Order: sequence, then structure tokens, then C-alpha cells
Amino acid sequence: MSSKTQFQKDFSRFLTLLKRNYPHHTSVDEFKRWAKENVMPFTTRSAHEQFEEKIQYEISLGADNWVLRMVRTFLNDWAKKNLDKKDPDYIWYHGTTEPKYQKILRDREIRVSTPETVQHHDYLRDAGTISLAKHQGHATFFSAISSMGKQKQVILSIDIRNFNRNAMRFRDLIGIPGGELLYSRNIPASAIIKAKRW
Repeated sequence: MSSKTQFQKDFSRFLTLLKRNYPHHTSVDEFKRWAKENVMPFTTRSAHEQFEEKIQYEISLGADNWVLRMVRTFLNDWAKKNLDKKDPDYIWYHGTTEPKYQKILRDREIRVSTPETVQHHDYLRDAGTISLAKHQGHATFFSAISSMGKQKQVILSIDIRNFNRNAMRFRDLIGIPGGELLYSRNIPASAIIKAKRW
């Protein structure tokens, strides 16, 4: 897999050329700052995830211009050319509630569901698994919603690199082929990269 350093060099060259054409455009300077200060090593957090999160953040601020579109094209092209196609994004998401998250921390693991803990009778066949999903930097789960939606969700980012491949199976989500990962073993709490309150 290509390194963060190589990406920064390639991206810097691209932004230098972009700056010549758009000398007063603040987006170019912002992307330079982001690449230098905020991009993490790709072994810590996948390039795909970081690229998509940055683009979505800029769009959420109202940026929709030629510079943003050119940057997005560069990031997509760079990822296609430089990243190992066999190594999927390793961060997937698990939704839970604050009380359940605290129990995970006490137990030091996320435990597979049982027929008693499966929250929807249509999904009894998933007992013995943990449902994880990956979609555009966010995820929403049935299991995270309780008390008619009054209880906030906790979205856990999970590093799946050390998962046993034989215990993994994938299922399509609406419009997302293979967007759900069902893992049939307990997940150690050490695999949780971050917890985000939703």
C-alpha cells in the first residue's frame, strides 16, 4: 500500500499547479493545510476513509466549486492507482447505545448476539454474529435505537484488520453491495478506534 508521505508529495505537486490557475481560491490553501497537518498514516486510518471524510466535510460547509471537484477527482484517481486493491477499507462501524457501550468497556469485548439479544425477530438467523457496516463515513443501526429514538446512538469505529477471515460474511445493504459485515466471533474492545455519539 502506498504511504502517507508519497501521497503528500503527489498531492502537493497537484495543489501547486492548481494554485497557479486559482491563485486566490482559499480551498487550495485549506487542502494544503489538511494534507500537511491532518492526514494520518494509512496504516492507522485508511486513505479512502480520510479522503471521503474530508470531501464530505467540505461539501457540508457549502463548498461546491471547480477546485473541490478537481481535488475530488485527484483523490479518487490517486487511490485507484496507488492503493492495494486487495486490501479493503479496514474500518467498519458498529452501532450501540451508551449503556451497552459501557458494558462493552466493562466486558472488554463486543459479544455476538444471542436469540435473546437480537432486537428484531426477522433477524434471528443473525444470532451468533456482530453486525458491522461501512458506508460513506457514517452508519445507522437498528440495534442502536431504543426508547423510541430518545436514546442517542454511539457509533464505534472498528479496526477489522486482525479479524479471522473465516468468521466473516458479507450481506448487501440497500444500494450498497456487501455493505454489511457479519462477524461470528466476539470482538475485543481494543479493536475500537473511536466512539462517536450520534
